[in-house]
Amino acid sequence: MVLAAAFFARMSLPDLPPRTEGNATMLGELREGWSYFSLQPWIWTVTLAFAVFNAVNMGVWQILGPVIANDTIGAEGWGLVLSARGVGALLASVVMVKLTVRRPMVPALSSMTLGAVPLILLGAGVRHILVGWRSIRGGSALRVLHRRVGDRE
Repeated sequence: MVLAAAFFARMSLPDLPPRTEGNATMLGELREGWSYFSLQPWIWTVTLAFAVFNAVNMGVWQILGPVIANDTIGAEGWGLVLSARGVGALLASVVMVKLTVRRPMVPALSSMTLGAVPLILLGAGVRHILVGWRSIRGGSALRVLHRRVGDRE
């Protein structure tokens, strides 16, 4: 880290261009962006949905999932479940390249619920094969969600 800081300290940056009278300040641009954001209901509702989804779902996948898996399917089974989730995301990516959806936000936000199914099965004590299969579908649903929301912009 100290070595990186030493290299950065030796770098020279170009001078900033002079500010003209018509250029907006950073705070002015933030104000403009916030007003647009707050006037578009679909943007802030999707942002709120993602905030809740990430707080709940990822916290469970990263913290509670391994603890439950340790008592049910073991570390190897949890590794398979996470691998299956990645495979699902890759498969969905391949399909999404060609897929066109008329109203992309409907399947995108609806697919958020599929990410919870493997965790429900894990908590119910279901064997790792079924949890893994549902993880493939959950991972693909998450990929659909990220792709479709990104297409909306």
